[in-house]
Amino acid sequence: MSSGEELHNNHHAFPSSARLSSQWWEFDLSWLYIRALSALGLARIKRVAPRLTIIRGKALVDMDTLSAVVTSHLHVFARYTKEVLLGNLQDWCRQAEATGIQALERFAQNLKGFSLTSMGTVRGRAPADSRGWPPRSRAGRGSR
Repeated sequence: MSSGEELHNNHHAFPSSARLSSQWWEFDLSWLYIRALSALGLARIKRVAPRLTIIRGKALVDMDTLSAVVTSHLHVFARYTKEVLLGNLQDWCRQAEATGIQALERFAQNLKGFSLTSMGTVRGRAPADSRGWPPRSRAGRGSR
């Protein structure tokens, strides 16, 4: 009996949790099964992932803070990515393009085009090389 495979990444964040959902909008059918079996006395819930909470106005970083960051590192990094990193990267690209340094401008343009795709062809092109950098041109090279 299994459902909630779409929430499998949450399992990697909290491998011992009986509940795979971590957001209010994530529907976890397995959790409903477990709760129903628990209500009938046929299952026992041993562990559930802790909820990350933010204590506004807390004056210093302490062991509780460190424990929360380490335990919830995937959620903390996802939030940091959305709230801080994306804006900083966008600002950096704008600044790099305004430098007049051709190599830096080209790198910023390439950086803005980075995307993850499945292995295989992308719009008729061969996949990127093993380093993940743009596909090499075959022009001027002998066949391998």
